[in-house]
Amino acid sequence: MASPSPYRPPEQSSAGQLFDSLFVVALVAATLLVCLYLTVLSAAPTPEPAAQTAAVAEAPAPAAEASINAAPAAAVAAAPTGDGLTPEQQKLKTERFTALGWDDAKVAERKAAIAAKSYEIDWFMLILTAIVVIGYFVFLVRASDKELREVINERFGSPTGTQSKESS
Repeated sequence: MASPSPYRPPEQSSAGQLFDSLFVVALVAATLLVCLYLTVLSAAPTPEPAAQTAAVAEAPAPAAEASINAAPAAAVAAAPTGDGLTPEQQKLKTERFTALGWDDAKVAERKAAIAAKSYEIDWFMLILTAIVVIGYFVFLVRASDKELREVINERFGSPTGTQSKESS
């Protein structure tokens, strides 16, 4: 009885491996750029004229209050407001937004637009994506199992006795 020849798996050339690697990197980069374009760039506000940004540089910086007698007033002023900012920080924020030409209504509108876009979940698409990903991994495991069994059968011969999965 002749012994079977040793199994030699197929080999891929170095050029093929390099092409496969670069192709996968290009696909990942393209996917990330498309996602970036669709989410961030499409939601960006229109740029303001350069004259308004110059107003920020000309706006005087608030002077620091460093009076020893103002300690009780500073303790009251340091208490955070509803959005987590102290009144001084809130005042500075309001001044900077005003220098940019943003009023309270525009700031509130922008916050609402960001919140609506950032936290909206399409449950149908999420579940569909999960099903596709899980289905792909099930397919991958089954196909890998089948190919592994074929390789084992080629190398060691077909299973005999009670050890085979098919006989149980």
